[in-house]
Amino acid sequence: MLWPGNSSVRAQSSNESLAARFRKVTPESRWELIDTIRLGFNAHHTQGLVRVGEDFFLTAVEVKRWPKKYGQMKGKFDRDTGEGIGHLFRFNRDGVLLEDLRLGEGSIYHPGGLDFDGSALWVPVCEYRPYGPSIVYRIEAGKMKAEKAFEFDDALGALAFDKTTHTLLGGNWGSRGLYRWQVAGNGKVENAASPATPNPSFYIDYQDCHDAGEGMLLCSGLRNYAGADFGKPYPMGGLDLISTADLRPVHQLPVTLWAPSGRVMTSNPAWIEVSPHGLLAYFIPDDDEQAILYVYEIKLR
Repeated sequence: MLWPGNSSVRAQSSNESLAARFRKVTPESRWELIDTIRLGFNAHHTQGLVRVGEDFFLTAVEVKRWPKKYGQMKGKFDRDTGEGIGHLFRFNRDGVLLEDLRLGEGSIYHPGGLDFDGSALWVPVCEYRPYGPSIVYRIEAGKMKAEKAFEFDDALGALAFDKTTHTLLGGNWGSRGLYRWQVAGNGKVENAASPATPNPSFYIDYQDCHDAGEGMLLCSGLRNYAGADFGKPYPMGGLDLISTADLRPVHQLPVTLWAPSGRVMTSNPAWIEVSPHGLLAYFIPDDDEQAILYVYEIKLR
């Protein structure tokens, strides 16, 4: 492998935070593909990614039956729940599966983007439809045992943990609404009925978000654009650095990288970390047995 080993503390190779490094990245910055690792297991529909030490944690949904659209709205829902199984995979840097933790209850089976607070993972699991209920799990990374932190009456698609303020932040379906919860020292969430703040950024829908230091989050995502010149939807990817103070983006970067399948790299799981010379970016844009971990380096000096 060409990339560094232990990165449980992402900024340990530099005094700069991830937020500070990311601010230096522009559309002219060069992304170099330095490694590709095929996952040695069926990753199903990949969702969120974090790296802790030598290992990766990946959320995924195993769809048994895709949700079916209704002919007309039924209350606030435009589709049924479908059927599936939620997974939290732990795998090593060779793509070898180490553990598979099942997550969810009944119709709540769709895990989303997750984050690591220094000792535990925070994982949202929702119904596979907008506005459905969610369960938020707190999982000790070394034990892989899920503890239900709280239930929530919206479809949470991504969570991030701001270590500076000990705040959990989340986005609903497409991250059109953003939420904030204060977390006590014992890991308990104090305001589980948090109201939504409208997301002021529209060019991408956030899929995976992580703490970037300095009271900032780094969120990845995509949006499909249709146009007469394309013939089919054009997938646009991007990365947004967001201030946790007002939940507004402070540095936005289009990502023009695609897998051979045609999927944009920021389709779902994305993890960015500080490296000795800039940044390392990890993506798993494809699903099932075609899932590959792509590792890019962005050299900034």
